[in-house]
Parts: sequence; structure tokens; C-alpha cells
Amino acid sequence: MKTKRQKKCFVGLEFGGTNIKAALFDDRAKIIFDEFQPTGARQGVESVLNRIKTTIHHLIDMQEIPPNGLRGIGIASPGPLDIKTGMVLNSPNLPGWKKVPLKKTIEREFKVPVILENDTNAAALGELWMGNGKGAKNLILLTLGTGVGGGIILDKRIWHGSNDLGGEIGHMTIEKDGPKCNCGNRGCLESFVSATGIVRRTARALKEGRVSSLSKRTSKLTPKIIFNEAQKGDELAKEIVNATGEYLGIGLANLVNILNPEIIILGGGVAQSIGILLKPAMKELKKRTFARGIENLKILPWKLGNHAGIIGSIYPFFHKTQNE
Repeated sequence: MKTKRQKKCFVGLEFGGTNIKAALFDDRAKIIFDEFQPTGARQGVESVLNRIKTTIHHLIDMQEIPPNGLRGIGIASPGPLDIKTGMVLNSPNLPGWKKVPLKKTIEREFKVPVILENDTNAAALGELWMGNGKGAKNLILLTLGTGVGGGIILDKRIWHGSNDLGGEIGHMTIEKDGPKCNCGNRGCLESFVSATGIVRRTARALKEGRVSSLSKRTSKLTPKIIFNEAQKGDELAKEIVNATGEYLGIGLANLVNILNPEIIILGGGVAQSIGILLKPAMKELKKRTFARGIENLKILPWKLGNHAGIIGSIYPFFHKTQNE
């Protein structure tokens, strides 16, 4: 069946400092075709905008979408954002992106409605809609990767906050005099449980002379390598894993005590090894919360993986949201 017979189609797109990921969806929100390509962020704002436009044009052209077939475009972007105006205010991983009118630029190019959303918020919506959060009313998603992102859904709506900065879970303070975070604060959750934080703490211990099988490695340290050595019994690696799990548990306890969600979903690269972190995290979580607050709580890995943000970006076209 030719794609051009589709009554209407939508494009979902997510981009960051490294990649642009996009998919063409049919009118039942099923992926017809998708593609990934490098962002080329260091080439500047205009270059990235052109890549975004080219990616969308390519999806449409490859599937022979007829005139008026495209009905809307959802974009999941790193923040901070101004959701109302559709502007990227100042993204640390996108050099030069200060007050970029992304929504207006793409609407002008394609003459269809464009909805801009924070990337982790979009991933949370994706999991709520088609992933492990299906059926929930109150859900929190954390992405544990190079940094720590967060998306909070209350009563099936994204919590944006008064200035679209709601959900910056990675920047809650865990230790008041902890390590410096990229945001400028000290002791953020991100400093302890992100891939960057895990590697930094391990490298510091090795530099201080700790005996470990990790010191013999010639390849670049990664959380996966550290976790693998912990499972083999390396003492330093086990300490790093336990401490990471404890810090994660403190962060989760704060979220549970304040928001009392039904489900917490963990995604991102570090979360692929969540099994090894979960035991110390759960121990800390139980120690710091009311028993009733966690009696029905589910902590699950994300189901949609790298497609979560793309799928969530088109969620508002299929559901009533506060963006309308």
C-alpha cells in the first residue's frame, strides 16, 4: 500500500547536541518511516535548522506524502524553552542557540501546526501513551545519561511550572557542598548519578591511589565498564555502584514524598544497568519515605527507548493538552 493514500500524517522529531531523530506517523500514530542523522551542532544555528528542515522534507518525499497530507509536526528539544512562543531560550549543548524561534521557523517552512516540547517531557508523554506508563495518571520519568533529565506528569498533563522549568529533576540538591554541576550549583543529583558523575567519581578515586582492576584499563572509563567490574567483585567499583544507587534512592525519595507518583520510569544509558543500582536505591528509598507512599509504586525501565521523545512529541495532536 502506497503511503500517499494516508489521509493524514504527522512528523515527530527530537534533536540534541549529537543527533536528530525523526519519524513519520500515520493517522493512528503508527511509525511509517524513521531516520537518524548527526545534528552538527558546532556548525551553528542556521546549519542545524537546515538539517531539521531537510530531515522533515526527506521523510515526506521518501514516502510520497501528497499535498495537505502532513497535518502537524511535533518537536522535542533540549531546554530551557518558552513553550508558549515556541522558542529555544538557551541550550547548553547547542552553541549559539539563544532565543531561537524554532516553532515559527518550522511552521513558516511547512505551513502546518508545530508543537514544541522539552525533550524529556516528550519522552514522559511517549511512555504515558504507548510505553510502560500506559494507564497511569501520575508519572515521573528520569533519563540517566550524560546528564539527568526529568519529566513530570500530573493528572495526565505535563507539569511545565510557571516558567517552563518544571521537571529539572537532575538539579535537585542532594549534598549542599557536593561537586560542582554544569548548571553552576553544587551537589546536584546529576553530579552523582549521571554517566559523567559516575566516571568522574571513579577517576578521582583512582587518582587518589585506590587499588582497583579499573586502573589497569587502557580504554576510556564508562559506567558500563565500572558496573561490569563491580559484578566481578572489584571493591572500588562496588563502592561506586552502591553510592550511585544510594544517591539515586535519595532523589527518588524526594520525588515520592513531594509528588506521590504511581510510576517512576528510568531511561537513558545508565538506566540500562538499573538492575545493579536498584537494590541500594530501593533500600534508600524505603528508608526515606512513608510506607504508604511506596506501597503501590512501580519503578520500571522505559519501553520505547530512543523513540520515546519522538512519539511523545506528537502526543498533543492526538490528545487534549495544555498546549492547545
